[in-house]
Amino acid sequence: MKRAFAFILAAALLTGGIAGCGDKAEKSSAESSAAVSEVPESVKNKLTDAINMAAVPVPDGGWSDSALLDATYVNGAKLKMPFTLADLGEGFDVDTNGDNFIPKEGKTTALLTYYGRPCGLVSTKAEVSAKDFASQEFSWLTFYKTDKEPEKYPEIYPISVNGVTIGTMYDDMVARLGFTADESSGDPNTSGKSFTVSGLTDSYYVRIIGKEAKINHITIGPKTEQ
Repeated sequence: MKRAFAFILAAALLTGGIAGCGDKAEKSSAESSAAVSEVPESVKNKLTDAINMAAVPVPDGGWSDSALLDATYVNGAKLKMPFTLADLGEGFDVDTNGDNFIPKEGKTTALLTYYGRPCGLVSTKAEVSAKDFASQEFSWLTFYKTDKEPEKYPEIYPISVNGVTIGTMYDDMVARLGFTADESSGDPNTSGKSFTVSGLTDSYYVRIIGKEAKINHITIGPKTEQ
């Protein structure tokens, strides 16, 4: 478990998220105190529909802000940036208990849960208390899943970036987004190999991380602070 969350934190550090908070974030998912509940079938259908929606052709010259957000669905609805917890919709909450809450100069981060299951992180530019965190406007959104204890995480993830979600294969991601692995990653389809993908619009970045050609981490945040 420690290795899995060290990987998550390394990824978050790459996205400019929570450098220096390794011990805290390593524990965040394991110590989530949210009550787990079943995702309603109607919601599962909505998530599946968003993932299976016909892909938008990759725009000539790359993705613009509006094109990317128009093709990005969270909980079955188009993502707006920045966003509030209410904007994410039914089933989402934040866990600010103990080490799930990570204050840092110029940014505050907490564990994001979906129907009580850990699913990612959200960060705000504000320096706020745990009490006030849930009411903030957020600029960074991350979804992740670790290799160990998969039952802790959502069965279907409430994220679709032109059909790309947690568990999407690398080649399908390339076809749908036009992004390719960073040169330092080598061949993502090599067994056991981890890879990182960086995509940019005018205002946002998308950071995708995976292993053995399968995506396990998606972050969207402001380009100027990646």
